[in-house]
Amino acid sequence: MLQRMHRQLALIHLSASLKGWNNYGTVYKAKQAFLSGRRNMAKRAVSNVPRTTTKSSVPIGAKVSIEVLSVTL
Repeated sequence: MLQRMHRQLALIHLSASLKGWNNYGTVYKAKQAFLSGRRNMAKRAVSNVPRTTTKSSVPIGAKVSIEVLSVTL
């Protein structure tokens, strides 16, 4: 699973560099959006107990969409 996540992050970085996003901030934001989506999915899988007292700033059903280009070497 960790290897799959690293592969997906590498694809995000490759896609950003192919699009000309050499600005570190833009690539960093794309990675953070991806990772926050992964964390939200992991939290939902671990705790299936309904939350009644605390509210998350990110909706439970939120999805992160990142466009990845297909590259053939």
